Amino acid sequence: MKYVSDRTGTTLQKMMDEEGLTAQSIIAEAVALRQAYKEGRLVLVESPESSGGEEVWVEDLNKDIEASEENTEGE
Repeated sequence: MKYVSDRTGTTLQKMMDEEGLTAQSIIAEAVALRQAYKEGRLVLVESPESSGGEEVWVEDLNKDIEASEENTEGE
């Protein structure tokens, strides 16, 4: 379990460094994606232009993230 925790922390730090985001905003996005998945709002779309690659679309993701960030302000 420690390996997973270390890998998660390393990945989170890399995202923060490369994308200039806070840990809180990355976690808020991850929570919104997980909630969309659990609610069945993730749609798998196969792109005809790609070589077998798949794209995943989430409806209203930005709305969910904004709402999540509003709920966490001041913490």
